[in-house]
Amino acid sequence: MNNPLLDTSSLPRFHDISPDDTIPALKHLIAEHRRKLDELLASSSELDFRSLVTPLEEMSHELSRVWSPVNHLQSVLDDSGWREAYNTSLPLLTEHSTELSQNRRLQQAFEFVAESFPKDTQQAKRALVDQALRSFRLAGVALPDDEKAEFKAIMQELAAVQASFDHNVQDAANNWAWHTDDLAPCGGIPEMIVSRAAKDAADADKKGWLFRLDYPTYHAIITHAENRELRERFYRAWSTRGSDQGDARFDNSENISKILSLRHRAAKLVGFSNYAEYSLATKMAGKSRDVMEFLAELAAQTRATAEKEFEDIAAIADAPLEAWD
Repeated sequence: MNNPLLDTSSLPRFHDISPDDTIPALKHLIAEHRRKLDELLASSSELDFRSLVTPLEEMSHELSRVWSPVNHLQSVLDDSGWREAYNTSLPLLTEHSTELSQNRRLQQAFEFVAESFPKDTQQAKRALVDQALRSFRLAGVALPDDEKAEFKAIMQELAAVQASFDHNVQDAANNWAWHTDDLAPCGGIPEMIVSRAAKDAADADKKGWLFRLDYPTYHAIITHAENRELRERFYRAWSTRGSDQGDARFDNSENISKILSLRHRAAKLVGFSNYAEYSLATKMAGKSRDVMEFLAELAAQTRATAEKEFEDIAAIADAPLEAWD
């Protein structure tokens, strides 16, 4: 298949790939991986780390290698074609991922590998297999078929809602800008940022300078701008992206409620009391209480020093300190 996205022999061919390449490449690769998996599980020879885990890791890397350029381009380009390709791809990837995690035969094959490890097996190999077995459990591999289907549907909806959340944040930033025809308030801003603002203004058929809310511009202004009001303007715009305090078109309040609800339903399906417990199943902390106690202890140990440093800075400031200072 002559698709530049499928060429993983070198760095991504960004100049050659287009949004139209995405779905054909993913469908082809997922179909190939399903075929390879069937061959692995149907093998008459005894499965071990080399014959099962290694090829699965290689397939995972290959899929990630194909998907990464798509994910990157849709996140950095304000392009409807790449966004459509990204959103159309999510159901394919989510279905494939859940399908693997809920594959009972594959789970049993991993259990066989784990039980067959020689005593001198490297700890890294044991950890990889143990983590895979944990992922099977967290995806509901042992659930009845109807609950497996429900979990899969939740994952599909969750992927779409989380993508909508990300898009709203991105669109809120892309649709905000500060235009000025006077450079007086722009003291301290690096020349590179000022020059780009001049170009953006010219591209928009405006006089002066157009400062957008991309991260390099925001970081340069919040870090270097001498004008306090300008820092505040950008700080508030950045901090309220995708919220009910910003542009109402990109308010993520409903998405947040949906994400919380879907995560809770998924966690309950696989035997957890809440999503916090589900999330911690892959982390060092055992329970949510452990996390809260750690944060409380950290605050107790550091608060006094932080307050002293804040007081020292406030003593030499010419106005009460705010977040944008």
